[in-house]
Amino acid sequence: VDAAELNYKAGDEYLAAAAGKSNQPAVFLDSSGRSYMTAAAEFPTVRSNGIPLTGLFKTPAGVHFVAVLLGEAEQKMLVAGDSGYGFITQLQHMYTRNQKGKAFLTVSSSAVPLPPQVIPPSELPQSIVAITQQGRMLVFPLEELVELPKGKGNKVIHMAPKDIKAGTDRLLFIRLITAADKLVIQAGKRSFTLTAGNVKEFTGARGRRGKKLPRGFQRVTAAVIES
Repeated sequence: VDAAELNYKAGDEYLAAAAGKSNQPAVFLDSSGRSYMTAAAEFPTVRSNGIPLTGLFKTPAGVHFVAVLLGEAEQKMLVAGDSGYGFITQLQHMYTRNQKGKAFLTVSSSAVPLPPQVIPPSELPQSIVAITQQGRMLVFPLEELVELPKGKGNKVIHMAPKDIKAGTDRLLFIRLITAADKLVIQAGKRSFTLTAGNVKEFTGARGRRGKKLPRGFQRVTAAVIES
């Protein structure tokens, strides 16, 4: 099933999809950093228009959902807010039976969580790729990031506080890459591919500012990892 191609109610559009088992809990993350959980089997089938999540959960006023997750309880996840802080966690730390959700990812009032990234098992060392609105990219080893059950985490990439406050900079994308992968950067209709050797040019210590992407590719609209 291609979830993006399904029919939706007027005014609705595709946001996110997660693959898993019907006996696993479905976990949702909202824009305030709160997590919610319900049984995946409780949802209607693909032939339905679905049910509103606001009918299942009691969300704070003004928030919206940013991600849906399914998987094993011990599945490692990479989570971050667009203000540039994040951490490693396990999916089970987002579990809660409270309809009001659970305070999970701490973000400032002007920040929102990015969609969490699954950390797949790998025999190769994994690195984090962070890309900002101003077109800077930083790559650093995954193990430099702290593992927590909840909270704010470490600084992933540095951005000037005044730029964040002005809305001229934020963390746009966070990805995981190995030496066997390629990174495809898209800027509108243009794209270019970085091999492992190219990606090394952007390597630095966690929390640094990163390096500018090539001219013409600094307004990044997508970042895709090709295994």
